[in-house]
Amino acid sequence: MPREQILPDLVARADGTWRKLARPGAVYGCRELFTAMLAYAEARVHPDRISALAAAAEQMQNRETGHRAYGNFRWYSRDAEVLDYNAVDFCMQHGALLWRFHRDSLAPELRERLRVMLELGLHGLVNHRPRTTYTNIALLNASDLILLGEALGHPDAVQEGERRLALFIKTLWEEGAHEFVSPTYYGVDLESLLLLAALAQTAETRALADTLADYFWTDIALNWHTPSERLAGAHSRTYDYLFGFGELDQILSAAGWLPCAPGFRFATFVPLYVKALGMPPEAAALNTRYPRLVEQTWGTTPACARTHWLCPDVTLSTAWSAYHGRMDIALSADLPGPRDARLPRLAFIPDGRGDPYGKLRISDGKVHDKAFHLGPWWAGAQDKADALGVAVYRESDLQDATGPLASHLIFRKRLDGVWIGDTRVAVEGATRSVPTGAAVFLRQGSAAIGIRVPWTRGQDGAACPVALVDDGNAFGAARLTVSHTRGDASISRAHVPAGVAFWLRAGSGMADDRAFAAFRRAFTAAEAEVQAAPERIGIHVAGTTQRLSITAATPFTSAAQTRPAPPMATLGLDGENIGRRILARSPAIQTYLAMRRPAPPVTLSPEHATVWEAEHACATVPYEIGTDAEASGGAYLWVPEVGGQSSSGGGRATYRLQVGRAGPYRLEGRVLTPTPEDDSFFLSVRAADGSELLPEILWSPGVFTTWTWRTVKAPGQKAAAAIELPQGEVTLLLRPREPGSKIDQFRVTPAGR
Repeated sequence: MPREQILPDLVARADGTWRKLARPGAVYGCRELFTAMLAYAEARVHPDRISALAAAAEQMQNRETGHRAYGNFRWYSRDAEVLDYNAVDFCMQHGALLWRFHRDSLAPELRERLRVMLELGLHGLVNHRPRTTYTNIALLNASDLILLGEALGHPDAVQEGERRLALFIKTLWEEGAHEFVSPTYYGVDLESLLLLAALAQTAETRALADTLADYFWTDIALNWHTPSERLAGAHSRTYDYLFGFGELDQILSAAGWLPCAPGFRFATFVPLYVKALGMPPEAAALNTRYPRLVEQTWGTTPACARTHWLCPDVTLSTAWSAYHGRMDIALSADLPGPRDARLPRLAFIPDGRGDPYGKLRISDGKVHDKAFHLGPWWAGAQDKADALGVAVYRESDLQDATGPLASHLIFRKRLDGVWIGDTRVAVEGATRSVPTGAAVFLRQGSAAIGIRVPWTRGQDGAACPVALVDDGNAFGAARLTVSHTRGDASISRAHVPAGVAFWLRAGSGMADDRAFAAFRRAFTAAEAEVQAAPERIGIHVAGTTQRLSITAATPFTSAAQTRPAPPMATLGLDGENIGRRILARSPAIQTYLAMRRPAPPVTLSPEHATVWEAEHACATVPYEIGTDAEASGGAYLWVPEVGGQSSSGGGRATYRLQVGRAGPYRLEGRVLTPTPEDDSFFLSVRAADGSELLPEILWSPGVFTTWTWRTVKAPGQKAAAAIELPQGEVTLLLRPREPGSKIDQFRVTPAGR
């Protein structure tokens, strides 16, 4: 993309920030101050404005020595203090570029002021320490540390950035990208990696960044649906529920992958510094393969997974569990159409604020206003063209609800047709009841999406009305709405949570009306079995090629049992884990794998206690083995405690247990948990088939400053309950919750012994 095409847009944005600064009481952000300074410096205009912008940034920086936020910035000028600690990461990305490329053109007095501000910002970067699972900020922080550390001549900061980047790629190898397929944050990820790959001083760092960039380019290529011109499928974090657009569009447009729509304006500086900006040919070639099955993981537990089935004329996708944060799209389908037509995608929106399209923003409780939807318990399962999803609204999920509770499937009105069963219906300007058990069909060209609602439960405990609704919105969207709240306010809530099950089937390549009619008949006739009780839900449907099932129980805090099982590839295409194939090129991964060792199985005695060393695990980053003369064998397992980081955000230690005699067993751990800030773990036990024998619990042994044996029990339990273990192999899984929590040994004892 020519510099002459991008720079005017960047300067125009800077002018907008400058006008804000001139208005008394106007609210502006710290990030846009650095963006404006860099734009003016690149264009070699308005040095006086750069000085004034720097002065405004200085006023927003915390300069109180010893303060937790020292060196960081208030996100907005209206904020009284630093509330969003990501501010320093976004500011220093452009601050590093400003210093590296333009410091010599600045007046001496301004140059010194900028140097001081960046030195303090570097301190803020070091102290921030985002989790490796916070994908976009982890990459931005590591990239900033390296590039700003190099620019200012601080090798210690550079080394710390390199360490964090190496930790990130190891986490990616083990767990996949936690912030998966985000139309906004994949843009942040690529910007950080592309700048690092182009500008880092060492060949090793450039190569590592290049490998990571290849991974994300490949992820994007696999999930990009060219006929609909969008990053399709289930999203982890999105600000655009209707269309799925976001900051990634900036990079894709600059790379020539996405045509610039009318009115599009560039906001990224990356093309000014990255000479060869474009989708790698190997990744681009994968995008042309249809149909294709994309599978990926995004966490440590099996349900942290996502499936996406892409055909030339339709895609279907689900997440197997909900991503935290209430900004995800867990169930989606995409149909072809030009981007500039602004055609809404099909997406599941759990709503309790009368906001089915994600347009009403509320405070996040700290700094930002966002259009959060509700965050119900969610379970998904998918086999190519069939996707099944279940949402359950627990009482805790309704705290932000200010209106009727509803489950929406939003979709575009511009379709070739909509059917309820065999009857074609008009959606425009209407509300149409959908009979219980009836299937709804959306047809566009050679594709169709079938929708069934096998199960509903209202807040009164009864089945819910389902309707097709066109509310006359300005977005070109209609919706299928399940209303969980009755109109009669006198009806009391039941003691069981409200919920819904959606079953979607994608049909592709239908040449004529006869093929579409056959698709409707097959989906309508397919068996759906529902087992719904107050304490348990089971949904079983006959997919095109196999049976899909979701089974779960109260209190709906653990993952569901699903059929098929969730995929295990970190980034898979048609059964091949191509994500790991890409990452395996990195020396950091090669060294990491060479140092890992399989954990020997532990045989449990049916007669007496069995004790084994906690460090004898198959452990992933960020777990490490520490040494202590008071620990058994002189070693223990932990995640090192680092200031400024409250959660490890990833990692797992697994133990294979051989059970010779089925029965109840008690579990204990020998721990050193010296403060309330480092005294807990996540723990679960699974059978060989993946079923949960002990659903994951938060285990808080208590505060102990010496090595102490503590019984494993869930919060609120006064006494530990025995765990029923079947004969054969089971897996004990330990995940870190608080860095600094240490565990030396485990002990399993037959109950009654």
